[in-house]
Amino acid sequence: MVTIPAELLDDIDTPKPGPDVDRVLVVDDREEVLEGIVGVVKQLGFECDTALTVATAANLLGARPYDLVFLDLNLP
Repeated sequence: MVTIPAELLDDIDTPKPGPDVDRVLVVDDREEVLEGIVGVVKQLGFECDTALTVATAANLLGARPYDLVFLDLNLP
């Protein structure tokens, strides 16, 4: 898991979950990449869902709205 050092978080204006962005979808076929991104996203206080396949991502996107999607552009 990736952890952002607290001193780095204190020095930046980090967006806070709220009406503008609070649900994030991370799509990647490599679990280690998902875990890393999800760790950072959750550490910043956002809700996060994941998908290992395009089909799963499409189902999730059809089921609920997302404010931000991290998408692997080289999915099989």
